This record gives sequence, C-alpha cells and structure tokens, in this order.
Amino acid sequence: MAHGQYRWEFGAKAGVANYLGDIGGYSGPRRDGPVDMRFEQTNWALGAYSRYKVSRLLSIQAEFNAARIRGEDHLSLNAARAARNLSFRNLILELSARAEITIFQDNDVGGRGYYNPDFRLYAFAGVGGIYHNPQARDAETNTWHDLRPLKTEDVAYSPFAFVIPKGIGLYFTHKKKHRFGWEFGWRTTFTDYLDDISGTYGNWHEMDELAQQFSNRTTPEHIDFVNAQAQQAGLPGTVNYGSFELNGAGENIHNPENPQKRGDASNNDSYLFTQFSYGYLIKGKSNFSRRQSSFIKKKRAVGRKTRAKF
Repeated sequence: MAHGQYRWEFGAKAGVANYLGDIGGYSGPRRDGPVDMRFEQTNWALGAYSRYKVSRLLSIQAEFNAARIRGEDHLSLNAARAARNLSFRNLILELSARAEITIFQDNDVGGRGYYNPDFRLYAFAGVGGIYHNPQARDAETNTWHDLRPLKTEDVAYSPFAFVIPKGIGLYFTHKKKHRFGWEFGWRTTFTDYLDDISGTYGNWHEMDELAQQFSNRTTPEHIDFVNAQAQQAGLPGTVNYGSFELNGAGENIHNPENPQKRGDASNNDSYLFTQFSYGYLIKGKSNFSRRQSSFIKKKRAVGRKTRAKF
C-alpha cells in the first residue's frame, strides 16, 4: 500500500474536563497539577477534529472543543477556602492546532501479518484560543449570573485567552479506515479568570447589589467552620464575618485603602481534557497512482500529435 493513500482523517471526541485554579483544592495551599483537583467536579467535554498525516512520524491536527468546568470552595479541606465560599461554572469554547509526534508504533498488532489493526502512541503540543464565560448561581432563586460584567475584583478581564494544549494519546486503526483513540491533554492558559478569581476584593461601595453578593459570599456558618478548624489545629488567629483577623489585628475585606486577598494572582488557571475519539480516514491517490496517471495522459497526448491525417 502506498504511503500517501490515507492522509486525511475527520472525527469526533467525547470525554470529561476538569480545572485547576483558585477554587477548591484539598487541605493545603494551592498546588499545580492534578493532585490539587477535585475530581467530583469533573464535567463533560465534546469536540471535532481533522488530522493530516505529514509523514510516518508527524501529523498535524486542528480541533474544536466545547467543555464545562466548575469549582466549589465548600468542598475544600482548606479552611480559608471553605470560609470564602465562592463557586463558579464556565463554558469553554476552544479552537486549536497542534503537531503530533509518534513515539511508538506497531503496524501489525498481534503479529498475524494482516496489518490490521495498527497502533500509534504519540505526544502533542500546539497553540489555541478560547472564549469563556464564568458564572455563579444565586442559591435563593436558582439563577445563574454572568460574573465578568459584575467586576467582582474591579477588573475588566477579557473573555478571550490564548492556550497551549499539550499531552499524550494513542489510537488503533481498523481496516485502514476506522480509527479509535484516547487522549489526555493539559491546557496551559494565559488568564487567571476562568473562575472569576485572581487578586483582591473589589471596592464594595462602588458595586451594585448583585456584584456585592457574588464578590463576597462568606457566611457566619462558614466562618464558624474556619474557627473550629483553626482551634483544632492550634492556630492563633480567628476569622470574623466581614473581616479577617489574625492575633487581634483586623482588616476589613472591602477596605479600598488596603484591599484584602481574594485569590492567588501568581498562577494562571488551567484545565484538562480526557477524551475518547473516533475518526474516519479518507482515501486519496498515492504518489504512484498520480505518476502513472500523468504518464498515461502524456502518452495519449503524444499519440494524438503523431497521428497521420489523410
């Protein structure tokens, strides 16, 4: 079979998404990587793609993904995060392109001489862009509200951001036409606002009522939880409703002269996909077929030119 006969592939993906950012986590401070993810917050991820085989070891892929990510402070074992009591969901629309490098291949799985199916393990990296829209729910009305227009931290951030997708994947090709795959992909982003949290609390006095509600969602019940945890751990400080206090030195959360920390601006947010895929390969002409067709056309043309006319 000639090398160039099955270069194009078109397919779909389905799987799950998760996120790493300022919300959630476990008992300690934020840590980068899956170890700090709350897997009960896993949500759906769907996509479509096209892949082009450049050579035996190199392919390029363009893809579109839509995914839901979410996070909730109340699930965290970190007392400060639990007391903060913020939550969000976000619909991410992603468009990206990437290169895939084959790192292992077996053209005859099972060694039966049928060359069906074949197997590939690959690594990938690329560039892309996303549109995202973080939201939070009003528990009393069960209504979801867009957070970006509220400027909960007095920041007008963009709904668009660059991302760097990277990861590993594998696939089996059945009868040279049907391709079944699995993939794990991490997205490094250039925004810290997938969860609407990054820096400090906004100026309470310049917010409308809805913005105030979603900027600070701390409640007396959550403060009691923090104090109980601090007491059990033997910590000297306490947290009071509406202010943070440590050793008696209090600072109001919404003091515009000295705004208090709401998130961690030193790290951008990120997210990941784990997806299964199905692709259909399109058969094209091989290089040999093209050369043979070109030769026949030329031969016919020469024959017409030398034909005698009477």
